[in-house]
Amino acid sequence: MSNTRGNKTFFINRYSFDRRTIQMLADDIWLKNFWPVVYILSSNQQKRAYVGESTSAYNRLQTHLGHPEKQQLDELYLITSPHFHKSATLDIEASLIRYFNGDSSSEKYQLLNGNLGLTFQNYYEKQEYQALFSEIWKELQDQKIAIQDLQVIDNSDLFKYSPYKALSPDQYQSVLELIEMLIGSDAIGFVEGGAGTGKTVLAIFLMKLLVTPLEELFDDNEDWNEEEPSAERKLVRQLKESYPKPRIALVVPMTSLRNTLKAVFRSVRGLNAGMVIGPSEVVGEDYDILIVDEAHRLRQRQNITNYRSFDENNRHFGLGNEGTELDWILGSSKKQIFFYDRTQSVKPSDVAESRFIELQATSKLLKLESQLRVKGGSDYITYIEDLLNVRLPENAPLFEQEGFEFLLFDHISDMAQAIAEKETEHQLSRMVAGYSWEWKSKTEPTAMDIEIEGLHFQWNQQYNQWINSKNAAKEIGCIHTTQGYDLNYVGVIFGNEISYNPHTKELIIHPEHFYDKKTKAGIKGTDVLKQYIVNIYQNMLYRGIKGVFVYACHPTLRGYLKHHMYSFVP
Repeated sequence: MSNTRGNKTFFINRYSFDRRTIQMLADDIWLKNFWPVVYILSSNQQKRAYVGESTSAYNRLQTHLGHPEKQQLDELYLITSPHFHKSATLDIEASLIRYFNGDSSSEKYQLLNGNLGLTFQNYYEKQEYQALFSEIWKELQDQKIAIQDLQVIDNSDLFKYSPYKALSPDQYQSVLELIEMLIGSDAIGFVEGGAGTGKTVLAIFLMKLLVTPLEELFDDNEDWNEEEPSAERKLVRQLKESYPKPRIALVVPMTSLRNTLKAVFRSVRGLNAGMVIGPSEVVGEDYDILIVDEAHRLRQRQNITNYRSFDENNRHFGLGNEGTELDWILGSSKKQIFFYDRTQSVKPSDVAESRFIELQATSKLLKLESQLRVKGGSDYITYIEDLLNVRLPENAPLFEQEGFEFLLFDHISDMAQAIAEKETEHQLSRMVAGYSWEWKSKTEPTAMDIEIEGLHFQWNQQYNQWINSKNAAKEIGCIHTTQGYDLNYVGVIFGNEISYNPHTKELIIHPEHFYDKKTKAGIKGTDVLKQYIVNIYQNMLYRGIKGVFVYACHPTLRGYLKHHMYSFVP
């Protein structure tokens, strides 16, 4: 079947996947002339699929017929076009792998693909080929091999946290250096990066890489099958020889994110929910490798809920009250990889930064720079840091970036309406706030928690995976239910616990209006509390992919923000 997008025609033809068909395809114009093509092998009965691309597809398909798992697939979809070139087919292949994996939330297929070699690349007319991919996906939907729309998949956790993401250059380089660390003498690796630099995705990528057999990794990518092995291929082979069947786990301190990632792991071949664990689950175990995401949220014995259990775990390691979840991980594994960002520490129960600095002195240190979440890019991240630390010059130009909305609202009603409209159009649009109101609805389910300008709201009524809960669009989330997640649009409410002094030109904290008792307990002076509160707002302002809306309760703070932000015009 032929289709046209702009001036580019493509064809998707369906065949039975067997030796008779492959012999027939020897005379196909695309295959016999060694044209770049993309293909999909699938089985509705097996509920499995494999995506590939090749300039010698005839030989590749014959090879697949000899593979013990691929030979059980019974359908072949051949995607061809006179406009295809190698860069385009590699990009379309990578996109199909990512979206088929995201589409498996419909329980259509599990992918047989490994995740090696999916790296970001630019090429001539890339935007046109990305538009062409949208048309290819629609045709695959018509042929019932794809189910969900691309926008639905884009918003799914399975897509956002997929191990099949195309890696940015610094992510890819980090993978190679972490492999060197794992096969070398270094025991500890640290990957630092701000919000949106892809730390969680890289952690999941490593988990998938470590559990995928060597032959499957190399089988997926022709470039890794050259007669003279590349340095990267040699490195991966060494990794697999060092860890043929590694005992590994992904440690995630935050309950909500941990449960989200468990659901993702259930849907990816080779991974399972039991590989995603909390810090206390390492006690009494002996892992080869522990990968720790959001390591800045590992806890120490301060302002926590269950001291008894914490103390029991410390005793297991022969530690006193100074023991931390960080110590448990170090004592339960031979090698550790920590994904860390000190600016995302938002509670005094988090392990002190000084402990991580001490540990980094003898560790392999890597840094992620590319901004992969916010369409405002790295410039937006820097602007927010300067804005909240009052470092912007008086005459600094207001931040603006094409395709990204960053607006200040004078009235909460206007922001609530704007977020509701974005929810209708894009989904995953939520309002969040600093902890400046009591959580009355915890004990009185019908009580309203927040009142601003005559409007009433409740805090999030669901703690676990609130972002995707039924009533999330009508509620207001807190830092603990949003940290680690992506939103299309976020509306951030600065509460009465924070204001601005125009005379001293500094942000002011009002502890009497800050209701997170566990964060406040034991903190002496306002400077430490101020840093936690600034970190909270900074992280909430990083949640929005397509846009960030802001409302400030305190008029002096609103005045300060108005000097550095464009205002919403009704």
